[in-house]
Amino acid sequence: MRLTVVMPVYNAMPYLPLAVSSILGQSFEDFRLVAVDDGSTDKSLDYLYSVADPRLCVVRMPGRHGQGAARNVAIRSCETEYLAFADADDVSLPTRLSVQVDYLDRHSEIGMLGTCVAYIGPSGRPGFPPPLALDHTTIRRDLMLGRHAVANNTLMFRTSVFDRTGVFRINGAGEDWDLFLRMTEVTGVANLSRLLVHYRLHGGSTNEKQAEVLRLRYAHACECALNRAASVLESSFDDFCARQLRRPAWLRAMDQLGHLSASQYRTGVVDVLEGAVFRGYGRLALAALLMPQRLAQRACRTLRFLFRAGK
Repeated sequence: MRLTVVMPVYNAMPYLPLAVSSILGQSFEDFRLVAVDDGSTDKSLDYLYSVADPRLCVVRMPGRHGQGAARNVAIRSCETEYLAFADADDVSLPTRLSVQVDYLDRHSEIGMLGTCVAYIGPSGRPGFPPPLALDHTTIRRDLMLGRHAVANNTLMFRTSVFDRTGVFRINGAGEDWDLFLRMTEVTGVANLSRLLVHYRLHGGSTNEKQAEVLRLRYAHACECALNRAASVLESSFDDFCARQLRRPAWLRAMDQLGHLSASQYRTGVVDVLEGAVFRGYGRLALAALLMPQRLAQRACRTLRFLFRAGK
């Protein structure tokens, strides 16, 4: 067996059956799917136990610990050459695993490989793909600037790279950003220009409080990466937050504008995906007005993505 796919599960109904079947229905078959139930209180665990496929292994966590902790269970016990992430509310297209395994087989310098995604709404209505960097240098640069450069639910790894990076260090929001940056420090990373995953956005994806914590976690992860590069001791998250509060009022106000803009953008995308076009594009316009420089950045990234994907 060459590949382990790990899927953290927490109250994932009604999207879980489609997510699981999209993995079990892959054209590449030499894998096992480890579904780690993170203390679900809905019917998720009942569904997982009802699946009659020997490739599915169900692991129960004692209570709620978070996606990073759930993934760590599978990473630490993984004995296959490759390990892939999948989310319990997303859909992997049928050739996803075969395309990624083939690429990693041919590119020994790459240890973490993502793909492009397209947003879908709660009902499955398809949307547009967000622009993602494709090469190592641009991915790391975008991560250090706090820009989304890889999609967690598309990633496949050489299991051996975790020996150098370690597993998820943060339990909770933002744990993936810290891991992504550490990956760029020890191995080559890349994104495929092919769209191989449908990324579901819905009202329960990220609330306002979680979004603010994410912003701080991302910024802290970037500071820690800079400190590692300079051989300086990393600061704790609490110390980082305390320093953020001591910054000038106008800088903190700009952060809040950015947070509000990102929130309106995210909600607007969900509205558009669900057919509320006028409300959705109104929110997207408000997001652009709040942070016009972010609109310019998105436009440049989209053009860069289209140019490189077309090569």
